Amino acid sequence: MVTRACLLLPAILALTACGTTPETYEQRMEDTYAFIDAWEQALEGGSEDRGWSMLSVAAREGFDGEAQYVALAEAADWSAFDLSPVNGHCDDLYACNIHVVVPQEPDDVPPFLLTSPRNAEDAAYGLLMIEDDDEDGAVDPPDGELGNAQVQVWWERVPWPDPGIGGGGG
Repeated sequence: MVTRACLLLPAILALTACGTTPETYEQRMEDTYAFIDAWEQALEGGSEDRGWSMLSVAAREGFDGEAQYVALAEAADWSAFDLSPVNGHCDDLYACNIHVVVPQEPDDVPPFLLTSPRNAEDAAYGLLMIEDDDEDGAVDPPDGELGNAQVQVWWERVPWPDPGIGGGGG
């Protein structure tokens, strides 16, 4: 039986090619959705580093290092968590925002995805940006077109070679 991870291997390899730019916007979007799917699989135990290598340099600054990130991912309960992409867009093929649906129950979204341990103005603010219009600290109900959270994917671009999940700064 072929696993989902095996099917994604060609896409992941294509994503890691240095300096490559997709020929079309549609290809960039496909690459971005595949990258987010691969990151979710890694988070849930599909890789030893739990997706650390898929984070942008800026997002990594929100943690005290790979060991802390991996420990948080290993300790999380992934049974109810699912990133379900709804739609998204990419600016100039390098900065992509994907709207996703995540569980609304507070315990179903591992806290380190929402607020990194070193959450500060000069550190990553989180790997998922939730919709919290009423500012109650809870994930809002999903909007049919916009979901209830976003994942940012940055692709390599000179002179800002910081590819990966998440940005930085507060």
